Amino acid sequence: MIVPRTCRSTRRLFVRAFSLIEILVCIGVVATLIAILAPSLGRARASGMQTASLSNAHQLVSIIDLYTAQSKGVYPAVEEGKFYPVCTDNKVAYPYWQIYETWVTVVYVILPYCGNESVYLSPGAKNRRGPGGLFPPSYVYSTSFAGQPELWSASATPLPSLQKPATDHQVRFPSSKVLLWDNELGWVRRELRVIGKDANELCPTAFADGHGDLKNPALASEPVPNPFDPPIGRSRLHNTREGVQGRDY
Repeated sequence: MIVPRTCRSTRRLFVRAFSLIEILVCIGVVATLIAILAPSLGRARASGMQTASLSNAHQLVSIIDLYTAQSKGVYPAVEEGKFYPVCTDNKVAYPYWQIYETWVTVVYVILPYCGNESVYLSPGAKNRRGPGGLFPPSYVYSTSFAGQPELWSASATPLPSLQKPATDHQVRFPSSKVLLWDNELGWVRRELRVIGKDANELCPTAFADGHGDLKNPALASEPVPNPFDPPIGRSRLHNTREGVQGRDY
């Protein structure tokens, strides 16, 4: 019997096609591979963002160091009653101990935060508050540098003479005293873990000597209260015992 050409073409078409079972098996294999690789890809992405955040912290320490050098060794601090520039034509005055987030306005002359989003904000940052969407920054400045070391002792009293910024010569252990850290962790898509008032996460952290590392603020040295600044409470890194003369890690 001679099979017409059209029938032979149709038969070849059916021979080369996948069966429904084969298609389902392929889909299952692909889904399994995605399930296996997705966590690894997520960790790789988070690791890359942590590295970028550490780079930001290192750059910002350099900015603070440059400001300190131009200020004859005095670390950034707010002058009460002074108006500082923001991302508009306006200027704003801030409370003294709000320096932990307003430090960016003090070092504005070195590196304006308007137009430098990639440095002042954590990679993947969700928060876009304030003028220009940049204030406050993701990187928190330790208030230890805004007061004298004697302020952070068990018997400290709020003497006006202690409410003035520290100098670079007062930092006793620069490789162990935290200057700033990423307090936002913009790549973390869940609520950050906290113990008391301290983040319980690995945060890109920069020290007074300029080096950076991933550190957990909740594991830093036990804080002491700052009598000038009750809202910060006993949070670590801000209220290091002996201030800039103490150690955080």
